[in-house]
Amino acid sequence: MKAELVRTQERGQAADLKRGVYTRLINSSRDLLRGVQTVKPYTGALPTLRKGETALDAVEARRRRLRELAADASRVNTAPFPSAVAKAKAKERIEALARRGEPDGFLAVERGEAVQWPTTLLRLPDGGAVSVPDVEAWFARIHGKAMLAAEEQAIDACADDAAALTDQQRTEAMAQIRRDMLAVQREEVAFLHQANRAGAALLYRPETDYRALLQLSDDMPAPPLED
Repeated sequence: MKAELVRTQERGQAADLKRGVYTRLINSSRDLLRGVQTVKPYTGALPTLRKGETALDAVEARRRRLRELAADASRVNTAPFPSAVAKAKAKERIEALARRGEPDGFLAVERGEAVQWPTTLLRLPDGGAVSVPDVEAWFARIHGKAMLAAEEQAIDACADDAAALTDQQRTEAMAQIRRDMLAVQREEVAFLHQANRAGAALLYRPETDYRALLQLSDDMPAPPLED
């Protein structure tokens, strides 16, 4: 009786897992399709097994490839920026600070008062604020070249241009990874169906792209990429 109870509990847990996966897939698919005016079917050819390959082997191979692509996406997302890009942004920021740090001689000429240098508001712990000299803007105005040289030196010390990507390269790389992931998931789903028809009990991955799951066109809205 104890052994039968364990088997019953295991079947219940498996059913709960399957229910949870399918519920997530249904809800995410419904959310992404909400508001879509035209549903476009996928018209590409179905994948075929390689010689000597089983459907179970094919599913595992595709899931292994998906893990590799997810690692590629992580590397792209965390890739550093080229030092040239960082230096250009530093130059732009310092030039903006220098413009902000320009002194005002109007009161000196009109009223004989001191030349006015820009100030900035400092927030106090009690919620108040006090006006203080804008030291960073002053320094950029007077010593902008030295400030830029120091920042460029700091950038060079940390740069990894061999692994760096620009915004455009990052966008293009991620677009290609997403296309590859969808193509692999279409094969994964097709082979999963074959394996289950042969007696396996494979579950869809909860993060399966609904376009692969429902055989919809690549042009349909893409789901967010899983972390």
